[in-house]
Amino acid sequence: MVFLAVMSLVAALVLYFSIGPDRVQAWVVGRYDRLRDRDPDAADRLRKRAAAASKRLAVVIDKLPESWTAGLYLPDFDAPAEPHAKLERDPFERLARQ
Repeated sequence: MVFLAVMSLVAALVLYFSIGPDRVQAWVVGRYDRLRDRDPDAADRLRKRAAAASKRLAVVIDKLPESWTAGLYLPDFDAPAEPHAKLERDPFERLARQ
């Protein structure tokens, strides 16, 4: 079992570095979008689990020295907040009328 787990991790890393992070991200987002279309409740549970894992990882990272974690940004899986009223209007609308 340990060998299988290690080999799966190695295969995932080889795939990630072979096709690049952008394509891996696009694949993951595409899979999530399909899951959300098919089963919104399962997608919401998955998003909440990812948000909880990200928060737990942030607690661990906060304990590490700043020099080790400089430039490290964790993804934000929380539900998007409603946009501010100022952001709903086009800021260049006034210039377009002139």
